[in-house]
Amino acid sequence: MPPLTVPREQRAAQELERRAGEARIERLTQQIAEWPSWRLMTVVEIVQAMRGAAFIVAMTVVAKVGDFNRVDSPGQLIAYRMGRDCD
Repeated sequence: MPPLTVPREQRAAQELERRAGEARIERLTQQIAEWPSWRLMTVVEIVQAMRGAAFIVAMTVVAKVGDFNRVDSPGQLIAYRMGRDCD
């Protein structure tokens, strides 16, 4: 059997970190899901319809963008994401 390239302790630490991250995501998802009266929850559901946009991603996008009426095109949304002014 060839020697391990990654020490056992490092793999164990990575696994613990992965599990802790999953637990944090689960707690955050549960807490946010308790906000059904948030006025932008419908927008979150629409964003979730996009490929790759799970609940946390959709919540983050909606929270960061806020008013989607000020974004006229996908290019402006990308520019906003890149830190440029979308107006």
